[in-house]
Amino acid sequence: MTNTSVSVRLTPKIRLERAIKKAGVENPAIVSKLAINGRITNVDLEYICENMAQTLQELDMSNATFGRNKIPIQAFYGCKGLTSVVFPDSIVKIGELAFAGCIGLTSIKIPDSVTDIDPQVFIDCEGLTSVEISKSAVKIGAYAFSGCTGLTSVIIPDSVTNIKYCAFCYCKGLTINIPASTIEIGSDAIPCSANVHPDNPAYASENGILFNKDKTKLINYPPQLNNNHYVVPDSVIEIETNAFQHATCLTSIKIPDSTVKIGCYAFANCSGLKSVDIPRSVKKISEGMFACCGISSFTIPDWIVEIEEGAFCNCKNIKSITIPDTVEKIGKGAFYLCSALISINIPKTIQKIEDDAFCGCICLTSITFDGDESYAIPDSITEIGSNAFYGAGLTSPLFIHKSLTKIGSNAFPCLLEVHPDNPVFASVNGVLFSKDMTKLLIYPANRRDDNYIIPDSVVTIGNAFNNCALKTVFIPASMIEYKRGIYGEYAFDSGKALTSITVHPDNPVLASVDGVLFNKDKTNLIFCPKGKHGVYTIPDTTVEIGESAFRNCSGLTSIVIPNSVKQIGDGAFFRCSGLISINIPDSVTDIFDSAFQQCSALSSIFIPASVTNIGNSAYNNCHSVFYDCPAVITIHPDNPVYKVENGEIEEIDD
Repeated sequence: MTNTSVSVRLTPKIRLERAIKKAGVENPAIVSKLAINGRITNVDLEYICENMAQTLQELDMSNATFGRNKIPIQAFYGCKGLTSVVFPDSIVKIGELAFAGCIGLTSIKIPDSVTDIDPQVFIDCEGLTSVEISKSAVKIGAYAFSGCTGLTSVIIPDSVTNIKYCAFCYCKGLTINIPASTIEIGSDAIPCSANVHPDNPAYASENGILFNKDKTKLINYPPQLNNNHYVVPDSVIEIETNAFQHATCLTSIKIPDSTVKIGCYAFANCSGLKSVDIPRSVKKISEGMFACCGISSFTIPDWIVEIEEGAFCNCKNIKSITIPDTVEKIGKGAFYLCSALISINIPKTIQKIEDDAFCGCICLTSITFDGDESYAIPDSITEIGSNAFYGAGLTSPLFIHKSLTKIGSNAFPCLLEVHPDNPVFASVNGVLFSKDMTKLLIYPANRRDDNYIIPDSVVTIGNAFNNCALKTVFIPASMIEYKRGIYGEYAFDSGKALTSITVHPDNPVLASVDGVLFNKDKTNLIFCPKGKHGVYTIPDTTVEIGESAFRNCSGLTSIVIPNSVKQIGDGAFFRCSGLISINIPDSVTDIFDSAFQQCSALSSIFIPASVTNIGNSAYNNCHSVFYDCPAVITIHPDNPVYKVENGEIEEIDD
């Protein structure tokens, strides 16, 4: 390919495509340098993005103009080939995302005519190393330079008063000189080294660390500092949100007694952190405070009363946590994915353990309550949220006291025994039920039976059999309710071993055929067990394939749909990753939302003329616009509503 330099003049009758051809260039992809004179319109910008995004390197717009002197939103979005841009002096505004993802850009000079830097203008321009901001700019918008990981130099003029949220996020190698004029800096706006002008009335800095003026708030500790230990100054009352985030070199932090508040995610992603001294003045472990940290053990001080959401989530090295008897609540996902955590003692002061609190703690094999090894949940705890201990390695049965009246779905993986006086719950052989035994709530994942007969008192089941090892389940005549849907309760969803569901012949609502669940007259296919493999032929009584009916059936390679089927429900074949082929007969009229989403191995699909309704994301992740799938999608030429255009399903214009 030959690199070509082209200069063009645009007029109302000569747009860029024609102008380039008039310059003697038939293939715009060979143009590496382009100078534009005249008014640039959206038509011209679309032409560049569609035909020159990867190949155009140098763009000179010094003699060009834009409508209202504004470069439009997403004007050069994703033009990865661009290495330099010269702006016209007339522009007053560069629209949001105008140069987003232009990873080839190395330097930018924003003309002095621009008064505001819009949000996300240069987001993810990874190759950008230097930026000179307009001398009349007042505001730098949120995420304006976020993700510009190569940025090492930014000149912020004295005119700038406001730097918005996350303006320079992930610019870890950057040092910013903050002028005296800047009086408002948003959260996480400058997560890098900062030098504040001594006359600034709102902010101060010390060794690159950003504070408010009187140093009562520590705003940001630069990730690039190489210190192993840091002592927070005695003047600091508050450590702000994200203040130490990504400070990977730090191994210890000492916080003074003057500090009363530590913000959310203050020490998140400090992978080298081993210890933090929390003063008595701080009463809670805030949201995400130690998320993704490197600590291996932690003793929560006995003046802490609350552990907030995600406080220690994803701390993969942490093996032990000591929770004092001052704590009353363990927040949502507080220890989520702490995969090395082995044991924990929960004090009797705890009243509530929220959703996902210990979810994914695969090594957690032992829980004691206030030092009691009897595995009895104390009567102080009244609520345990959904997935609270889901995926934990608990093997010993837990005893549920009569005061525990709220238990979320999949809360426990182990066998459960309920106090006979509990007003809400009951248990039989470790399985949790409602008090009246009409609803099956939790079948423990660690119960290792191959077969289970649901008691004949049960009317409905919730998200009960998640991740269990069962191969077959027998549904009694009494069970007349079964909830199933993309956003509903998945009774058997994670049971990868489940191959068969059998329904009692006297059940008035449900039936089964070859281990697959149907409604009574077998017109609605409700659920196919995930353990099914190979080829499955749907019975010819079926009219509707229900919502999420084959969801996650990754072992199926081919499904034969009979001519009786009219509807394919929401998420019907969602994430059937092994599915290679499927036929859609000409009886089908409706294919609903996400029906084939993430069917990553689907090689071909033919949509007949009968299909007049295709929902949103029906084939998402299946072809071209459906992402990462080699499937060839074709539509019957007589289909009155849809056609395939450039590999995408489109509606036919009236």
